[in-house]
Amino acid sequence: MTRGAFAACALVACTLAACGNDASGPSAVEGVYTLRRLNDEPLPYDYEGLGCCTYLSGTLDLEAGSYAAGLTTRNRNTGPVFTATEWGTYTRRASSLTFAPDSVDLTPLILDVGTVSGDTLRVAFGGEGPGSPDQFHAVYVRGPS
Repeated sequence: MTRGAFAACALVACTLAACGNDASGPSAVEGVYTLRRLNDEPLPYDYEGLGCCTYLSGTLDLEAGSYAAGLTTRNRNTGPVFTATEWGTYTRRASSLTFAPDSVDLTPLILDVGTVSGDTLRVAFGGEGPGSPDQFHAVYVRGPS
């Protein structure tokens, strides 16, 4: 094999490794993310559309291909505060995350595809499910609130 052919093979191998299923490794996205914004508004967020709730806080914990999400809300009509939780697995492909719930507590959050950029995770959830026009658009930031 000539030096040029060897260099070309090495370049192709490096390119394939960099463009694989998870170019920067799973630890690049793992951690606890804190909900900072819903529908481009800071928390607490009072949802004026259908529903009863003021959204107070939320977390999304990513670890070893699994996730746990929680959203704390207050019913503005009757006053109780509660936390809806969902957990399952996630798959990463470049900067996109796809969520597959295993279980829920209270009400499913129905996480849709997320996008990671640095320490920020943007994900749509709720509504009638993935792609529906009534989904919430959330911005989570890695680290404590």
